[in-house]
Amino acid sequence: MEAGADEPAQPPAERAETDARPTIEARGMVQVRYHLVDDQDLDASVLSSEDQSTFFLRRARVQASFRPDERILLTLEGELSTPDEPVRDAYARYRFAKALEVTAGNLKRPFGATELDGAWEILTAERGLVSSRLRDLELSGRDIGFLLSGRFKRLAGLRYAAGLFNGDGGGLSGEGLSKLVPGAAARLSVSPGPLTVGAAVSWNGKEVDTVVTPAGWAVEGDATLDSRWLFARVEGFLGKNRRAVYGQYDHYAGALAILTARIRVPAICTTFEPGFKAELLDTSTSQKNDELLLLTPLVRVHLGEHFVLHLEGNVLLREAFDAARPEEGGVRLEDQVPQETFLVQLGARV
Repeated sequence: MEAGADEPAQPPAERAETDARPTIEARGMVQVRYHLVDDQDLDASVLSSEDQSTFFLRRARVQASFRPDERILLTLEGELSTPDEPVRDAYARYRFAKALEVTAGNLKRPFGATELDGAWEILTAERGLVSSRLRDLELSGRDIGFLLSGRFKRLAGLRYAAGLFNGDGGGLSGEGLSKLVPGAAARLSVSPGPLTVGAAVSWNGKEVDTVVTPAGWAVEGDATLDSRWLFARVEGFLGKNRRAVYGQYDHYAGALAILTARIRVPAICTTFEPGFKAELLDTSTSQKNDELLLLTPLVRVHLGEHFVLHLEGNVLLREAFDAARPEEGGVRLEDQVPQETFLVQLGARV
């Protein structure tokens, strides 16, 4: 939804005066999680603290936006739960018109419908297997770059976004700024009513190590139905590994499907969202026994506007997948194997 779409109409003179006023917005979000982990089939040496049964602070974010006038937007977002990488979004945007905006700074690549959803909007606790692989290969997520984007509402809600990026997977370190070999990403989508259909491509030209980390690419297609009573999405991915898999440079493929119902209970200001997600990842299309299938039944309970209680179970089906295979070719596939969990998460935002 466009910002301000629900605001009452104003006379032109009053609207111009309102738009001319500088505005500052501040937002915050906290998500606390507890999950039970079944890690008996995995090598304990590759498990992090988040792979074990425990409470932890998943997200603690603050965001500030400054709009000196209607055309300029400055945004800064920080993550307090990960002090080693505190800066997430840090960009400036200039709007010539709705059909043309220019953004520069540390921002998300325009790739993947689920990847582009905000942390409050994603229906599962994490974006999933394919998203993790894309971020590991530095083809999605945040990066330093320059983006052109826009929307043509009369053309079935056509949106486009295309940009050049460092190819480092983001971060505001000197290393990221000094390696100026660019990557690129672009996305195109149309939204006839509640249905959105999109496609995207992402590419990195940087070669940190020509033996282990060659340049990589990925393509994606998606369709999302977002109505008052139902949310449904399918996405498909195909990409090239930027690392050797068992001594070969190879491709990976993935797909996901999400379906949730929205049951509203106005009397208690609550919305229930029961649903499920299924995700398939083939980590190497030329290798056998590398497929991962993750099934995630879930329910989200919206307690008014500011709180969400999230319950989720993750059931991993990996027939003939040997998670304990030794490292070969520079990749530990154990790191890509998710854990079977039951998760409880409470989030709050203001």
